[in-house]
Amino acid sequence: MNTQAGGRVTDTSLQPLAANPADKPTVLMAALAAAAIGALMYNVLPLYLGAIEVGKSLASSQTGLIGTAFFLGFNIAGISAFAWIRRYSWRTVSLVSIPILLGMLFLCVHWNTFRLLLLVTVACGVAFGAIYTIGSVIIGDTSRPERWYGFKVGLESAAGAGLMLVLPFTPLVDQGLSGLTVAVAIVVAILAPCLLMLPRAWQKDDSMASGEHAAQGGSNYRQPVNRVAIGAAVLSLLCLFASVSAIWAFAERIGSLSGYDQSSIDTLLAATLVCGIGGSLLVAAVGGRFSAVLGFEFSLALIVLALGALSVTGDFTFYALGNCLYMFAWAAATPCAMAKISRLDHDGRYVSLLAPAIGIGGMLGPGVAGWLFEVSSLFAVLTYVAIVIVISSGLMLVASRAGRKLA
Repeated sequence: MNTQAGGRVTDTSLQPLAANPADKPTVLMAALAAAAIGALMYNVLPLYLGAIEVGKSLASSQTGLIGTAFFLGFNIAGISAFAWIRRYSWRTVSLVSIPILLGMLFLCVHWNTFRLLLLVTVACGVAFGAIYTIGSVIIGDTSRPERWYGFKVGLESAAGAGLMLVLPFTPLVDQGLSGLTVAVAIVVAILAPCLLMLPRAWQKDDSMASGEHAAQGGSNYRQPVNRVAIGAAVLSLLCLFASVSAIWAFAERIGSLSGYDQSSIDTLLAATLVCGIGGSLLVAAVGGRFSAVLGFEFSLALIVLALGALSVTGDFTFYALGNCLYMFAWAAATPCAMAKISRLDHDGRYVSLLAPAIGIGGMLGPGVAGWLFEVSSLFAVLTYVAIVIVISSGLMLVASRAGRKLA
């Protein structure tokens, strides 16, 4: 804040930032915890699907439907949030969702009828998706979404990676599905008390997040919503996940088909998670100092380089470099895309579409990659990823250009 000799304020552009309730440390802590809880099953889903297939003696096709059922529920929560996210108490919705998701998980342990498993898995996905959406929306309301989305993605990855790395060293690992369910419940129980700090829902006031907007139109100023820009940005995020999730789903298979040592592959996959945390934390550290679109496009360029490394067969060094590089870039691109969507969303409801964009993309990528592996080769998978990455890049540029037209 600047003052003249008489004490008169000449620059008040920082005042709205201080008044933004989403920037309160307690609210941020609660939102990050909500996002970590909401993404937990998403991050450990490969382990969960393997455990439920063995524990329930399911066929591979049935196991795939269990995964689809979870994503269906997750996406239902995100899409429906467009109607409820600004109307109902975030604290109440989150605290009600916790016993629902835990109850559904434990029903999955004890029920063996496949149709019932599908139903409770959908309900479980809805509960996880509702909590995830609330955390994502609150972070989108902050004054520095690039920074906090970076922390969000890093914390989500750390929670999932921590669970996967610690679980093998506990007695729970020998209990199969029930042991994994207990482990997930423990992580949720550790994070759940933070949800008590969640606020009730508020209507997004863009003037709180932008001193420039306040200077232009006062505290009640609200920019119009550019649906073309938001739609392009959301589709760009969906394409990002529809492409790179295809690699993540088959990263182990790529290594196995190349004849690499299994223990080396397992160690590498753990290392890629660390690289992912590093990418998201880098965005958190420098977020706001560069354009979110520039960071997104640079990250996509790194993913293309990673595809080139993965296309080199018979050399574990290139395999390792490609996996670490794409995970780093994926984790960096995600918060950049989220931040761009939140900055375009002056209405405050469209940011809820982050969850279905991630969920639908996460469903499409592995399915397409599995089909391409079956009918063609690794090169076809990498080509598919490259094409969708280019589409994602173009959509984000469209979003950026359309967004500037209303600026």
